Amino acid sequence: MGYILRAPVTLPPLILTNDELAALQNYLTVTAEAPDGTLARGAKSLAAKIAAVLPVPESP
Repeated sequence: MGYILRAPVTLPPLILTNDELAALQNYLTVTAEAPDGTLARGAKSLAAKIAAVLPVPESP
């Protein structure tokens, strides 16, 4: 069971740990290759939104 969302949803800000972010990115990478086109497109779109707001890694 899950949720069905009918309109664009605005979520409150989330604070993720490094492990949580890694898990989410792993899930999105796998799901982006799913045979279900709708699910794959959603995963790719969400991954792009997350990448757009992540800080740029510092150079050593």
